[in-house]
Amino acid sequence: MLGKTEKNPQLDLLKVQLVHFINPKHELSKLASKINWESVEKDLAVYYSPKGAPSIPVRTMVGLTILKQVFRYGEKNTIQHWLENPYWQHFCGEIYFQHDPPFHFHDFSAFRKRIGPEGYSKIIKLASEIFGKEGERAFRSKREKYRSVIADGVLKRMFSRIRF
Repeated sequence: MLGKTEKNPQLDLLKVQLVHFINPKHELSKLASKINWESVEKDLAVYYSPKGAPSIPVRTMVGLTILKQVFRYGEKNTIQHWLENPYWQHFCGEIYFQHDPPFHFHDFSAFRKRIGPEGYSKIIKLASEIFGKEGERAFRSKREKYRSVIADGVLKRMFSRIRF
């Protein structure tokens, strides 16, 4: 069953929302507001069954997949960085800062198997719309996937292509 992020969740009075302590001018904050997440969710809903237990929200999976590829992290490192970074959590649709991982890192491969090449091409298209050719290259280059360091210039070029 498709796990969805609530549009109007009940707020907790004892917690501070992420939007109240992150910088709204940060690249990932701007990017999160630019992406039409409902459209992304609708595009990938065909890969989910209407029955069964709710899955991990599509925005969380797609957001972390994009961040993982753009920053060239492994699956474990992506989850670890998500735990430490409120901007990543906001980008992936969280309302409050989370102290627990959203899922086990093995769920990345389950998500890739679920959506298949056709669904993954939709994520590549989204990345290329956002970041231009560098974003598409980040997804398509399998050989360079495991390089641990990416030049700052490439990230700056990718973020400079975002039009707000």
